Amino acid sequence: MTHLEFTNIYEAIYESAPDGIIVVNERGSIEMANAKTTSLFGYTKEELLGRSIETLMPDRYNQSHRQHRAAYYAKPHARPMGTGNSFLGRKKNGDEFYIEISLSAVTVQNELFILAAIRDVTEKKIVSNRLAAQDHKLKEQNARLLNFAHVVSHNLRSYSGNIKTMLEFLENTESLSDRQTLMQHLKKMANALHETVDHLSEVVTIQTTNAERENILLHQYVEKAVASLKGEIINSHAIINNRVPPEAVINVNPSYLESILFNLLSNGLKYRDSLRQPIITIEYTTDNNKKMLRVSDNGLGIDLKKFRPKLFNMHATFHGNRDARGLGLFITKNQVEAMNGTIEVESEPGVGTTFTVQLR
Repeated sequence: MTHLEFTNIYEAIYESAPDGIIVVNERGSIEMANAKTTSLFGYTKEELLGRSIETLMPDRYNQSHRQHRAAYYAKPHARPMGTGNSFLGRKKNGDEFYIEISLSAVTVQNELFILAAIRDVTEKKIVSNRLAAQDHKLKEQNARLLNFAHVVSHNLRSYSGNIKTMLEFLENTESLSDRQTLMQHLKKMANALHETVDHLSEVVTIQTTNAERENILLHQYVEKAVASLKGEIINSHAIINNRVPPEAVINVNPSYLESILFNLLSNGLKYRDSLRQPIITIEYTTDNNKKMLRVSDNGLGIDLKKFRPKLFNMHATFHGNRDARGLGLFITKNQVEAMNGTIEVESEPGVGTTFTVQLR
């Protein structure tokens, strides 16, 4: 085979390569470009030869690419296709598309040249992004299912505890009128439990980041939470002040609001100060389109200097209560944020705690 024949075969292979292949000199100028390169980027060979390699990428990356190019020329090495991240290429018409690049270096007559093979990976990137989005969605769904499991475990456990307390009262009460009153409370608790189960079952079906919402009367939901905790309220002789205006309407996910109220009220009862009668106050205010729900108690309080960073963490407890599972505030924060709201706390040991939920 003559040198001319070999050269012709080389050129044929170069021009028919499935990837774009360009040769760049030490100044960053394009010396050679095959047919695939021209079809990828929309330039003719004549338009590409002598141009800066940065011509083939978005302007916003030019400066950083020059730095990378200088670093590569200082220490050239082979970089196979697919070992690096994908990059954005720019066509002659300005369209951007994803590419992968393999690099190798060759020295000819004491001059260093870089050979770059370029592959269009736009379809691959689209599939990768779609898979990443699906993975993110699955993780969100799993997180919501986990939250649902915690809600069921935590809230229903509290319901069962209150029902047990009411039944103990019944066993130890001989007065017919008192027994009738307790039975009425039990019926209210049973109705509240039934509605809670109905609402909780809706949580699993939520497929978006934000919980599905509807307009509800906040005062009624506070009363429902109070009714569900009646056994503990009677047992602790607590005073519950529902100062929410009867006409106040808010747009929330009913199951989340029910759980939030239940958890904040039950916390106020659970962590009451034995030296004084428990008082829990629920208020609702609006100011400059800010809707604020506040639940205040005069209980043990929390040392926020010590515990604020982990206040809403799962399984975080602060008072050594053996029955505490550290789930109530974790659940509450997640549900508030699922409705694009925020929750803050003010507390002082020996004085009490105020939780403020801002709803949107």
